Amino acid sequence: MKQYIACLLIVLLFCTNATDISAMSKEAFIDIRQSYAVDAITSLSAQGVITGYQDGSFQPRRSISRQEWASVFVKSLNWTSEPGTVLPFTDVSPWAVPYVSALYQYDITKGISATEFGVKQPISRQDVAVWYARYLGLTDQQQVTNVSTFEDQADISGYAKSSVWLMEQLGLMQGNEQHHFAPKQPVQRQAAILVAYRVLQSGDNLQERAQQLLASRSTEATPPVLTPERPPVIIEKDHSEPTSGSNSVDSTPELTGSRANPKDKDHDRNNPRPDPEVPVPPVAPPVLPPAEPSFVFDRVNIEAPVLWNDPATYSAYRLSFYFWYQGQKIALPERVSSDLTYQFEDPLNIFDTQGKIIHPEHIPATGGLIPVQLHIVSPQAKLDLKIETMIMVTIKAPPVTPPVEEPEYKPDYVIRSVYLDTYTLDQSVSIKPDSWRIRYVLQDVYGQPIASEHLPADLHIRFENNTGIIDEQGRIINVHNIPPVGSTIPVQISVTSPSTSVYLHKEFELNVVAGERRKQYFAVSVMLEGGSGSSTTLAEMQQMRSMLAQIDPNVHLTWAIDNNFVFQESNRPQLHQVLQYVDLYGDEVGILSGYPNNHYTLAQWGNEMNEWLYMYRYNAMNTLHESGTVGQPSVFESIPAAYRPTSLSSFAVNPEQVTWLKDHFEITSYMGWAATQYNVNQLFGEGSPLMPYWSNEHNPLVPAQGSLDNSGAVFMNPVTIDPIGSRYVEKSSRWTIHPGDPYVKDSNAEPQLYTAQQYVDNPYQMMNTVNYLSIVIDTNWVLRHDNLLNGWKDFVDHFPAGRNVHIVGINELGQTYRTKSGSTNDQAQFTLMFRGSGYTTALDGNNSPADTRYLWTENQYQRLILRKHDGDQAWSVIDFTDYTKTPVPQTPYAFDSHTEVSYVTGRNYKIAPNAPLTSAEIQRIQERLQQIHFTEDVDYQ
Repeated sequence: MKQYIACLLIVLLFCTNATDISAMSKEAFIDIRQSYAVDAITSLSAQGVITGYQDGSFQPRRSISRQEWASVFVKSLNWTSEPGTVLPFTDVSPWAVPYVSALYQYDITKGISATEFGVKQPISRQDVAVWYARYLGLTDQQQVTNVSTFEDQADISGYAKSSVWLMEQLGLMQGNEQHHFAPKQPVQRQAAILVAYRVLQSGDNLQERAQQLLASRSTEATPPVLTPERPPVIIEKDHSEPTSGSNSVDSTPELTGSRANPKDKDHDRNNPRPDPEVPVPPVAPPVLPPAEPSFVFDRVNIEAPVLWNDPATYSAYRLSFYFWYQGQKIALPERVSSDLTYQFEDPLNIFDTQGKIIHPEHIPATGGLIPVQLHIVSPQAKLDLKIETMIMVTIKAPPVTPPVEEPEYKPDYVIRSVYLDTYTLDQSVSIKPDSWRIRYVLQDVYGQPIASEHLPADLHIRFENNTGIIDEQGRIINVHNIPPVGSTIPVQISVTSPSTSVYLHKEFELNVVAGERRKQYFAVSVMLEGGSGSSTTLAEMQQMRSMLAQIDPNVHLTWAIDNNFVFQESNRPQLHQVLQYVDLYGDEVGILSGYPNNHYTLAQWGNEMNEWLYMYRYNAMNTLHESGTVGQPSVFESIPAAYRPTSLSSFAVNPEQVTWLKDHFEITSYMGWAATQYNVNQLFGEGSPLMPYWSNEHNPLVPAQGSLDNSGAVFMNPVTIDPIGSRYVEKSSRWTIHPGDPYVKDSNAEPQLYTAQQYVDNPYQMMNTVNYLSIVIDTNWVLRHDNLLNGWKDFVDHFPAGRNVHIVGINELGQTYRTKSGSTNDQAQFTLMFRGSGYTTALDGNNSPADTRYLWTENQYQRLILRKHDGDQAWSVIDFTDYTKTPVPQTPYAFDSHTEVSYVTGRNYKIAPNAPLTSAEIQRIQERLQQIHFTEDVDYQ
């Protein structure tokens, strides 16, 4: 029985020099007993193909991402990538590079674009079929004469129909009880593993059987099928004005009826919804016979002798390693040792691959540390392990006493010293608090590390500091308290064991150093607006783009165009300039609709959008114009993909409008001054979360809680100096980074620059899904008023440098969020610590006192805002908004502009700042604060 259990061990090695691995039962994970794929999961985990989560779970019903599936696909087939492969993708996680490289080399997938693999996007059922079909020999030039028998086969994308048919014929993939395949639904982890298991169990003749099926049913398709992972090349058209010899070009477009009337009372909602998710039922898997016992171990040690600061000892120094099981060193079986290879590496280039010193001149001074990594590979034992350790250069000469014995022969070692290998701490904007802690080694009288099994049972180790940054275990608990680069943090460590009379105390300092910053984004939407005689000019466009290039020379931005602008033939030069910017720099085209919520029917909104697209094509790409096609799908389809609108810049938008734009124009990215507020006339709506987020299909103010209420659209609000002082209140203005605030009279940008500083130096940015600023610029207003223009110039000239800030368009930021978060808000978050600006508005309303700090943190489930005045003993909770509360309110088109429509639950900083918190809310607040490493005192009254 022990051998059978041992053969199911999964080796999980972390970045330490010794890793313990717990034996697992037949069911390799704690949550798979009820899974229909339990045997498949258990088998593949025993083979090292899959691993679970740190809590021992596998989460079988969770979707699997593209890079996670790449790992399973490649490891299950025992593929390796050729060395030196250069991937074109920029979004692949380092751990997944070998697997994606193998897929790329074997022509299984080419990614979702030329530069993106779509690592965090869940892979669909039809794409799992496509990958395996290509592995089995199906080419893009082949088509089968028959299609699958699934009831929903019409929903299968054209590029996947042959693949799904082949997988069905081979019995590798099945449908549900209604015989639906659900081709575009994300694959659950258990379903994906079951398919991989079936492929492995199908025998060596699986590819031969597949080829026989294809030979009997396939034809050569002409032209080759273009899959979404291999996008077609778009041949750009000439966008110059037609000459007298051009044909089929109308000089004046014909619009059906009059332009959209805001006062039209037609209440046609035209509100299509996506089809509900089709669950895949359990499928009885084949029974897995007990596996033969495999090489079993639960720990690997890098054996590193004491490195004395003595050149006479260097020639005899050698690193080695050992496998352990249940506290005993074990010998390697012959079948493992015959093909096992290993390699030592260190960044200082001191050791060769076999662990001998080859460059003693690189050895650091006494007390210095040498990081060493060991890479062990054994195809026979399915081992591919990496272990790390730190070696400290010791001051003493080698002891004259007999050599140190192995721990098992000298179990009475007593702790004589403690060595620390952590003396630096990255600045707050660069540190990942979840993975950082102070490392130390306890040593015996000979300076040798003492194995954990020989440490006394009453051993107590404690770190102390008076900064509130480090806890007793040496972990970060308040990242925002880390001081600037160049500062030092005094720390003490105490090691006590009364039973062995050990009382050690050591004082040391952590030096704060500059770490590597994450990329930060500045999303910019430049408005093109105005009718005849008042439109944004070519010179103004060029001036605005040139100014933004001072912040980021590789600037990409969105040109948000309103209806009045696209209706003017005199604006053709500006529209042609936009298309040139798209070609030259990768800029984006967007729609500008200032107050769409003032339209009283969805039909009227649709008319206005159709007219916008029709006139945009007419004046920007006149050679494509077809008279009388307004509102027809051919208008959108005829526009090259690069020139289609990809976002909406707006004051406000309704759920019905979001659905309309997604269904008709494929727009899923939104941003504006108050992008998701309803009653826009007085801006009484509260606004959305700080973070980009997938919105609820019933209410853009609320993040979606799952796939069933996900609108499929990403929302981003513009970032302000602080969320508390930025909202409009009676007789006062907001301070934002926007230079066009109607009450700004100063010609310098001191308040706006303070804004940018708060966000680009946010101490919590390493924990955020995306770090970003954003702005919608009213080009006409800013460039035609001297005080606003001078303020904007000052902002650009003095924007904080060295912060790794990249200016992007709205949709590019939306796509970045999609890549980092996947298709849900499950792991998304944004946290910001900031101090009030202390600036006073032109109307003497000081909404942001300088003696106050705020902590604002958002995730899928809640918004939390804490406040603390200088001198207070504890932080106070001024907002707890529960996004999981149902039902989510839906707001009609027409209502009084002063009606409060905020999504308010619990304690709200504007409407009910003193509302009592329930015990459940307090518990959720405490859990959230723990997640973001915030442990300071909080008053929950």
